[in-house]
Amino acid sequence: ADVRGPIGDAVLVLLGAVAVALCGRQVLRQRHPAARRAWTLLTVGYGLYLVADTAWLVHTLGHDGEVPFLTWIDGVYLAYYPFVLAGLLALPAAPRRRSERVKFALDLTTVVLAGGLVLWFAVVRPLALESYSRPLEAAISLAYPSMGLLLLTGATAVLLRPQRAVGRVTLALLAAAALVDLAADLGYGVA
Repeated sequence: ADVRGPIGDAVLVLLGAVAVALCGRQVLRQRHPAARRAWTLLTVGYGLYLVADTAWLVHTLGHDGEVPFLTWIDGVYLAYYPFVLAGLLALPAAPRRRSERVKFALDLTTVVLAGGLVLWFAVVRPLALESYSRPLEAAISLAYPSMGLLLLTGATAVLLRPQRAVGRVTLALLAAAALVDLAADLGYGVA
């Protein structure tokens, strides 16, 4: 068996545990209820991802490196997205004037539409044209890149709007994590 797979999966579990711990630490440090709620949502989301990564690792170790497809693990991975998106969007934003809100909405729409077009032509359309043996197979294959687009929305919102109670480095790391996840989803959808 190829040892890079389990080692890489174990590293992802370790990184996931660090992400959950850091988000949980932020929950405890927040005094503002909205910030605490946002960090709680992020902690739950990354906790779900950690559970899925751990289950994936255990499954592949127990099945000679065989990669599972269409298992309960996919459900846990997909449950992660709404929590992380809600957490990103719930981070308290600094007050803005109406013109700034309009500019933010236009910028966010531009990025999401551009990302959606790239996603459509590079991943979703080819996946939609493939023939699948079961409808659930098609739904799962299309769900990951589609959910990745939601994370692009959340990452863009975090980077474009002025934040309150959250440092720029922290925001940049959250946005980077969401973008890395989008890249992984694109790879998963193409593979």
